[in-house]
Amino acid sequence: MRLSLALTLLLCLGACSPREDVTREGLVFRLSDASDCQPGADVDRIRLTALGDFPARDSLVVDLRRDELWNAIDAFPPQTRLLTAHGLGGAEAWGAGSVRVFEGDAELLLLPFGRSCPVADPFLAMPEASAFATLADGSVLLVGGRALEAGAGVGMRRLLRLAPGAQLVEHVDESMTEPRQGASANAAGSLAVIAGGSLGDSGPAYDTFEVYDDALQALVRRGALIQRRRDQGALTLSDGSVLLLGGVGVADADASALGTAERIDPVTAESHAVGDLPAPRVAPQVALLDDGTVLIAAGHDASSLSTTEVWAFDSDTETFFAASTPSGDALELAPCVNRIVPLVGGRAVAFGEGCTSTLTLLRRVPPYLPETVLVEAEPLTTLTGVPELEAPVGTALPDGRLLLEGRDGDVPRAFTIDLARAQVREVEASRVPEALLPLPDGAVLELGATTSSLRRDLLATPYDNPPATLLGGLMEGLAFDRAGSFHAEGARFVAERDDARVDLPGLSFADVSVRLEVPSGSVDLLLLQDGRAPRLLRVLEHSFGPALCEVERVDAAPVELVRRGDTLELSAGGVSKTCVLPGLAERVGLAIVATRGASLGGLEVTRLVPHP
Repeated sequence: MRLSLALTLLLCLGACSPREDVTREGLVFRLSDASDCQPGADVDRIRLTALGDFPARDSLVVDLRRDELWNAIDAFPPQTRLLTAHGLGGAEAWGAGSVRVFEGDAELLLLPFGRSCPVADPFLAMPEASAFATLADGSVLLVGGRALEAGAGVGMRRLLRLAPGAQLVEHVDESMTEPRQGASANAAGSLAVIAGGSLGDSGPAYDTFEVYDDALQALVRRGALIQRRRDQGALTLSDGSVLLLGGVGVADADASALGTAERIDPVTAESHAVGDLPAPRVAPQVALLDDGTVLIAAGHDASSLSTTEVWAFDSDTETFFAASTPSGDALELAPCVNRIVPLVGGRAVAFGEGCTSTLTLLRRVPPYLPETVLVEAEPLTTLTGVPELEAPVGTALPDGRLLLEGRDGDVPRAFTIDLARAQVREVEASRVPEALLPLPDGAVLELGATTSSLRRDLLATPYDNPPATLLGGLMEGLAFDRAGSFHAEGARFVAERDDARVDLPGLSFADVSVRLEVPSGSVDLLLLQDGRAPRLLRVLEHSFGPALCEVERVDAAPVELVRRGDTLELSAGGVSKTCVLPGLAERVGLAIVATRGASLGGLEVTRLVPHP
């Protein structure tokens, strides 16, 4: 039985100053429809701690009770946009998250941590040659696919939407104009570009695309591609445009492999050609790292041979070029690699059937020059406990780990992997998914060919408040770029190599205060902007701040930063200064990059109440 539970949040600002809360009705928590993912009969309540995009002092502990529905008014601090909740029910931990809770009704799916919970809706599936996209509000769009008719594969007009927190899909009233298989679907905010594909298993690909608008829940525009294509690589760039590259012009004909690329503006429904690929490529993997780097890997050529070269794309010059190792050699991956998954910290992991037991960690390294991408490739030979999986798929988890799933013989298996610490943990698996889709609320959708599951692990999310101190000898809650980057000396971390990096995974901040101790050496404090190059604040012996707006640093004093919008208030033991960084992202993450021998002491991060 589905339990509907409502939460009353009574939050106090400051020292119980006059209330300026935002109120709304109907914040509802729902449990999984899967019976084994509901509280046991002996559990009569789940105690939740609610956190959000507000300071930690405003968090609240509440009880959700079985078979009760409270139609109460929920109250939040002003300008709250995001919310998450962690709780205990009996001996089991639970969690829920939301996206834009103040835009329309909000249903939060409460899942037990570490479980794979089957979803009963048969329409929530990923048939062969279908596509999906995650939209700005956290909803998922399921597109097209291959259906069998008279023994032949035919494209489908399928257009389905899974709302945030829901377990049943909605059929979009207006299905696609063409039945598409082998198409791509890419979200740009509330819009999604559905491009290319074909009607049948053979024959010409389409030269059209359609734009779906989630605000209207309808297809609103249609455009022409520069070239017919299906089985292309596709990616949404940081400016909201969609990049299509490679593929084939004729279905089931690798000889028609394409070496062209184009860029679509979903607002105007216009497409223009960009630079050619170094060589034609079919079904490439395209990954956008969190520092804005675009990598193209895997796929096959016009002779159906696996390709090993890794390319990069410069969105400013619209050119493709070979990625290189720091020694200057061309970057190549094993022929078995057919997946590349971005991770936090300018990293990605590469794997495929026949090479899951030895994953390859990719790490972008300086210098950041136009049409130059240097990547270290490190086979993780010391990683143990991961078998060779058939049909492996993976996704990044918000805390910096990799979720890897596949088939081991006839058995579905799933693992969470911390690549930097070489730690592997097997977790529950309910199926062998076709794809893993991380959702903005911190859950993962395991899309199967005919049915699917939802899971939530013990993950950091952008809605959490950070602990008071994240460094100081503690390693929990941090994501290191690779093994051996730092070692602990008492209450400090010391960098073992240049460009040693540590991230605060999953956390993002609107208005925030940061205090960092750097007793010796130099480090860079990075303000991360999703899909864009980070903003750099350099901590040197005698100065701190961005280029051309540094403050004096006195006697190795801790550096302090208050960020409100585009304005930064900086201090380091001397005179403070206000700097403006135009165009800074609405929300930023944090990372630290240290030179060899630099030591890091305490790092304190505090969410601030936004200005009215």
